[in-house]
Amino acid sequence: MGILSFALWASLQAADPAPATSVPAAPAPAVEASAKSPGWTATLSPGDARLISQPRPLDGGVGLISRLRPKRYLLHTGQLFDNGRVVLDADPIPTVGLIAQEAVPSVPEAVYPPVDDAKDFWLLDYTRLVPVLVRAVQEQQTDLQSKESRIQSLENQLGHLEAELAKLKGITRVIDDSARAAVAGLRSEIGNLASKVASLEGKTSCSCSK
Repeated sequence: MGILSFALWASLQAADPAPATSVPAAPAPAVEASAKSPGWTATLSPGDARLISQPRPLDGGVGLISRLRPKRYLLHTGQLFDNGRVVLDADPIPTVGLIAQEAVPSVPEAVYPPVDDAKDFWLLDYTRLVPVLVRAVQEQQTDLQSKESRIQSLENQLGHLEAELAKLKGITRVIDDSARAAVAGLRSEIGNLASKVASLEGKTSCSCSK
């Protein structure tokens, strides 16, 4: 950021209202600068590490995003009078977005409340939602990878169990074949014994008749 841009940023910082948070937020008023492509402009915010102190991880991105309540609504321009009365225009613009007052509990750093509701409107800086969205995507990706790892582990266990089941089926088949052969052998022996018993009974009967 050049000296002129930094001076512009500093002047905007002094003019901007403080975000709706009890924790002092890092200054991030938007500074418009020309992009490399002619005819294009970009909205930039200070992010130099030399301007940042006490950085700490942003956790709970998914939870923060889930508590936001995006809506479709008609956006009016209007006038605010000293008595707090708001007069809206007759040609609102259909749009989507968040309501600043509702976003305060989740992302107070993105909300700029007026010093006096009767004299000014609430403002919302959507660019400050980007880090929250990035963190939410990272958390979901981590959760997805954890679930994929768990699924892979379960699939491996299932494959192992299926292999063990196939072995058991093979053993059962062998045992079944052996049992059938044993039963057939027993039946044959029983048949032989029955024949011998019948033969002995016939001989005994003949001896008794004599």
